[in-house]
Amino acid sequence: MKILFINKNELSGGSAQVCQELISGLEKEGLATSFFCAQKESAKDSVVKIKNPSWKKILAYLTANDLDRYYGKELIETAEFKKADIIHLHNISGHFFSLAALKEISRRKPVVWTFHDMQPIDHYFAHSFEEKPENGLFTGASPKKISNLIWWNRLYLKRRKISIYRDSVFQIVSPSSWLAEKIKLTALADKPLTIINNGVDTAKFYPTDKAQAKLKIGVPSDQKLILTVSDRGRKNVLKGGDFVQKLADHFPAIQFISIGNDGASTEKNIRFEKKIYDHDILRSYYQAADLLLLPSYAENFPLASLEAMACGTPVVAFAVGGMSEQINHKIDGYLAQSQNINDLISGVNFIYATSAEEIAQRCRRQIEEKFSAAGMVKKYLDLYPRLIKDYENRH
Repeated sequence: MKILFINKNELSGGSAQVCQELISGLEKEGLATSFFCAQKESAKDSVVKIKNPSWKKILAYLTANDLDRYYGKELIETAEFKKADIIHLHNISGHFFSLAALKEISRRKPVVWTFHDMQPIDHYFAHSFEEKPENGLFTGASPKKISNLIWWNRLYLKRRKISIYRDSVFQIVSPSSWLAEKIKLTALADKPLTIINNGVDTAKFYPTDKAQAKLKIGVPSDQKLILTVSDRGRKNVLKGGDFVQKLADHFPAIQFISIGNDGASTEKNIRFEKKIYDHDILRSYYQAADLLLLPSYAENFPLASLEAMACGTPVVAFAVGGMSEQINHKIDGYLAQSQNINDLISGVNFIYATSAEEIAQRCRRQIEEKFSAAGMVKKYLDLYPRLIKDYENRH
């Protein structure tokens, strides 16, 4: 069996990391894989960079339409597509892949699509703060907050997206029950849906002596340390950088480290670091931290929290998205009321008042029992043959 993955990035970002864990696990089981992406970040021959001519990008920008203009049907003519038994879509938003090609792709091959955020069920955006969809899909934030939409083509995007979905056949995978319930409210409610939680490699992320880990990353062994990790660091508004700053002001004696920024710098008790791609280095930061802070306005099923817990580090987060499925409140972490700074402060105090050894053991056990990469791979290995059989029955 050969699986063709399609995702915006090859290595960076949560969806890319899920792909890499899947690819590693599948290849260990003797399966072959190939990977199409907009951002190729390795020299692997099995990874193909999707290229879009400038005129497509300009036309998509002027028409505020990311559904029709990009690379898509060209995929069908590639050797990788022809050899594939399954097409596995992940994050295909981000102005590189045409959703309109889904109809023809799903006619020729069985398709599974793992949703990493709300973008597939929103007219355009990755997250929506609306409780219910409107006319079949959710409506996200104002496009004035982002630069790649020059006007709000909301009605067309919704109608076009729903039309594409109606004419396409695919299996949906949701990493969280929270997102699955959102999907059931939309025009995708009639599509087959299964929940497969994201998982992390427990041999790659594991606990160690915290004092030694702190010294390894340049922090005194007796210094209290709070870690935050997110793509684009403090510039990522959805990850709650404003709350990190408020907490740092409230706890001036605690060292904060923010990973994922454009550059390295220090401001008062916050040390800003660039994005870390090396898992061995990133692991040291998780191992050193007393807690991971995740004050996001919106989440689905993030990997950073799972990686931290695998290292025995508890998470203090807002109770949004699928966070309550990862964290057992006041057992292996703390779930604060969304956007409530006082509750977030209570969460930090709770972790420091709890036995570090006991909570570390609970965190590790939660990952080993529920959210390992091996467990995730096994569930996809069970799913793929069923999709092939269903496709053959239809044809």
